[in-house]
Amino acid sequence: MRETGCTRASVHLHATEVGLNAVMSEEIFEHESEQTMSREAAAKRLREIADQLEKHNEISLLAHGRDVTVRVADQVTFEYEVEVESADKNEIEISISW
Repeated sequence: MRETGCTRASVHLHATEVGLNAVMSEEIFEHESEQTMSREAAAKRLREIADQLEKHNEISLLAHGRDVTVRVADQVTFEYEVEVESADKNEIEISISW
């Protein structure tokens, strides 16, 4: 992956009622990751997440050595935030909750 300076884009998915695999059904789960990558690679990752939401009604990921699937409700709250802090440090944050 290519470094792109200090600009950072974060994607957070939060679930009020999390439908995880049976192994984790009683646990509270949170996963956040941050990677430096090209703008194009970030766009590709966003498309992959969007495809999972649209086609499968869920998000699947590998976290802490476990496959985790979060079922997503039919109706969600979508939040989009842009922060401009300086010429070389900005942030785009996307949040989907239900």
